[in-house]
Amino acid sequence: MNPSVLVVEDEDTLRTSIVRGLSRHLRVPVRGAGTLGEALTIIDEQPPTVILCDLDLPDRPGIEILGELGRRGLHAAVTFISAYTRAFLAQIPKHAAVRVLEKPVTIEQLRSLVREDLAQRSVDAPSPFGVADYLQLAAMGGHSVLIEVVHKQGKIIVLRGELYSAYDAAGDGDAAFRRLCLEREGVRCAAWRDAPGARNVQGRWEAMLLDEARALDERHRDGITSDARELRGSSSEPAPPSPVALVEPPVYPAADRFAQLMEDGLSALLTRQYTDAWRAFRAASEINPTDRTVQANLSRLRELGFAKDPSEN
Repeated sequence: MNPSVLVVEDEDTLRTSIVRGLSRHLRVPVRGAGTLGEALTIIDEQPPTVILCDLDLPDRPGIEILGELGRRGLHAAVTFISAYTRAFLAQIPKHAAVRVLEKPVTIEQLRSLVREDLAQRSVDAPSPFGVADYLQLAAMGGHSVLIEVVHKQGKIIVLRGELYSAYDAAGDGDAAFRRLCLEREGVRCAAWRDAPGARNVQGRWEAMLLDEARALDERHRDGITSDARELRGSSSEPAPPSPVALVEPPVYPAADRFAQLMEDGLSALLTRQYTDAWRAFRAASEINPTDRTVQANLSRLRELGFAKDPSEN
């Protein structure tokens, strides 16, 4: 099933504004409905991944959309939005896939929430995100999620935004997390609702992630050095004099600077210092413009309105 978003709002101007505001920044179809009946027609045509729904609709209460989804055997992340949430709170079940917001809500807030919901529920589709990206999203939103790395039989459980446990074919705990945390291929994420079991990860995921990134960088540098030795010759005899001294590429300063900027950006994200995060990831992009994690973070921060360079606005 392809991901999509459904906006159920009876006020035409507001509905149109939300649909356009989401469509501009999300690479998925966004459709609107003015009544629950119209919404059910759309749901039967293309079951949505995320639903934003007013509670006070002209034909039926918006809360009934939960029962209609259940009768159809469908699952979607549902956010109820209303100026009268207190009147409906007792009727709304406490569930990981259901949230309630009170009007007014900004379009920036809705984009952020929808983006997180789409990322968490894209279980069957290939994902542009890696383990680190999903960890950041879960931490920022305080969500409970299961991150899977299919080709390594790996699973990472995040409980209310905190790294809780990790498993793969070779074991579990901190070691399993370190083996999985840099993976970007075959990664998928879904909301976690089951009992989490025993906690087996003790380290902070930010520090372990950074350690593994540095170790990967060192292995890469060692490979470059080995290749250079082979090009110079593997003989133990000293090389003949050369009028030009061999100089190794200056990878250490750039690599260390990149790692530090990544750490600064990650720390800023976790403390919600988004302007500082933008500056750090922007500087990291100048060192390594092809890094997918850097570009993914810049893209999210840009869409949230935290781009501080004139050329980015």
